[in-house]
Amino acid sequence: MRGFVFDILVMLLLMFMFLVSISFASVYSYRWISGLVFVSSPVVYFSDPGTPNASVSLENHGTKALVTVNVPSIDLELDKRNAIFYDTFDINPIDQRIINLTCNWSWNPTAKAMQIAANQQAMTYGGECIAVADIDISQYASARRRIFVASLVWRTAFTGSGTHHFDVIYISTELSRLYTIGFRNVPQTGRTGDSITSDILYWSTTGWRTIASRSLGRSTTTEYLYLSYVTSWIDFSSWTAYHWNATLLNSGSIGSGYRFTPNYVGIGYRTSTTRVSGTVYFDNLVVTVDAYPWLVNVTNVPLGWRVVLRSAAGGVISTAIAGTDGVASLNVAPPKVDLTVYPNYRDGFIIASGTIEVYDDGNNLVVLKQFDYIIGGDVYRFNGFRGYVLRIDSGVAQPFQTHLTLTQYTGCSDSYIWIYLMNTTGILSTPITIYRGFATSLSTSVIVMRRGVSGIAGYIYVVAYVPKGARCSLLMEFRYSFSNWATYGINIVNATFVGV
Repeated sequence: MRGFVFDILVMLLLMFMFLVSISFASVYSYRWISGLVFVSSPVVYFSDPGTPNASVSLENHGTKALVTVNVPSIDLELDKRNAIFYDTFDINPIDQRIINLTCNWSWNPTAKAMQIAANQQAMTYGGECIAVADIDISQYASARRRIFVASLVWRTAFTGSGTHHFDVIYISTELSRLYTIGFRNVPQTGRTGDSITSDILYWSTTGWRTIASRSLGRSTTTEYLYLSYVTSWIDFSSWTAYHWNATLLNSGSIGSGYRFTPNYVGIGYRTSTTRVSGTVYFDNLVVTVDAYPWLVNVTNVPLGWRVVLRSAAGGVISTAIAGTDGVASLNVAPPKVDLTVYPNYRDGFIIASGTIEVYDDGNNLVVLKQFDYIIGGDVYRFNGFRGYVLRIDSGVAQPFQTHLTLTQYTGCSDSYIWIYLMNTTGILSTPITIYRGFATSLSTSVIVMRRGVSGIAGYIYVVAYVPKGARCSLLMEFRYSFSNWATYGINIVNATFVGV
């Protein structure tokens, strides 16, 4: 009996030891598997690209990203004014902003314009009647910049004969030297057009010299009671002068013997005879540096969106469609206007109390804003965000396929957001699209990425326009595959865009 009990105790001890050995083996096995799953580095992971206004937080070794982007709220802002001088002549500018150099210029309070009698001839500067902007432009010429001058011009009917010049002026009062660029006009009977020539001329105390001259035939450009304009520029790096009116009319190289540095620019009139009567008017004088005074550019506009410029009265002055560079260029040179029909039309180069409107490609008004003055050469910015929100890194050299899918979104009222994948060669996917608060495209196209410098394989690139105070939250899956999607990995992106 005692032997039987002993045998049973031995068996129980052996069973206990067997179970303990199994238990120890199970714990060891579990811990070994756990180490493989949670300690190994991911193959493809996110990094912070360091983009301003984008805050990035990374989890799970960079396989999950929390991104918050503060988007400058939808608005229009003046980004750069390239005009160094502008004047509407709405108040008398003489001896305030305009210097009367030669002849008897005056200000017309009814027309709100500078005027000169058609029979005036100067005693100096080759007979040219000259009024200049009270600003020294020599620093820009010495720096080999491009200096543009633009002004509206019109005239009354002339009685008498002669040849008449309607010019813009580049002058050195210190050296008594002068460039004139503009129209030479020989009036014809009636209002069916005059004989005109585009002239680029040089004057010194030895007389007039022609830099370039081109006959334009018969035209109403300088016909009486038609609003027109004179626009020119000189490129002081190449010493080339240009005459522009809706298109390039004329240009010429300034020879070394005719070169000087002007200190003033302005307007000019010259006649071949004093036996003429009538009045010549100039208005809306604009001087710009390195920017066309007949263009106003609006930047950062989505491709295909429309920008409209309106006058203070609400009339459409210009319309432009944004190109692939995100720029919509508005033409602010005036059309040829019959002043017998529209006697007060002055919307050219300077638009007082003008309004800029931006419409999306569905013709929905996105923003409008009025400005005290919209000046030729201005650059306006349509506020939004463009930039990288995440960097995509790879731990291996093998190329891999990628795409991004939107799984959930909330908020986004009246927001426009495009989310792209981009590889290091600059190839963009088609975008995930949020259009006026609704997702119209839920996935990007597939693009191939490959590890490059510092392990960088690509980026998530975003263009966003968000109203002030609006908040758009997006949950996305970034999928990648080294095996043509036979197997794939998934990283998570949680992005929030806030209009600030």
